Amino acid sequence: MELRALQYTNPVLLLVYPDRDWKDAVFHEGHIFPQSEFQVRALKKRGYDDAKGEYLPGAVQPLSNLQSLIDSENLSKNATPFDECIETRDATFRKRHQIPDLPTLGFDSFEDFSNGREALIKSALGESNA
Repeated sequence: MELRALQYTNPVLLLVYPDRDWKDAVFHEGHIFPQSEFQVRALKKRGYDDAKGEYLPGAVQPLSNLQSLIDSENLSKNATPFDECIETRDATFRKRHQIPDLPTLGFDSFEDFSNGREALIKSALGESNA
């Protein structure tokens, strides 16, 4: 399964979070790295070249950048950069959301994060060789 090619991520997120009580809460499909960080203006401000600037805006939507959060949790994090947001979370959160163990979780390591999380999700779904 190519996680970048999924059109309908919500059914897959149901499988990634098997321990969730889906009937008693409102869940949002939230971006781990905020969409605002993928805007061309933000990428140019970071000094990214044209090739990376063309690739990254399309990378905002893959399953590896989405998570299932309770609505209030998703709304409260809003556009907070992920490396700041994750500092307020414990190991349980990281495990539940399949967050890879990387030296840095800033936007500049997005590709490593995405690849690492994709591998963790595939493993959780029993498709480590997919």
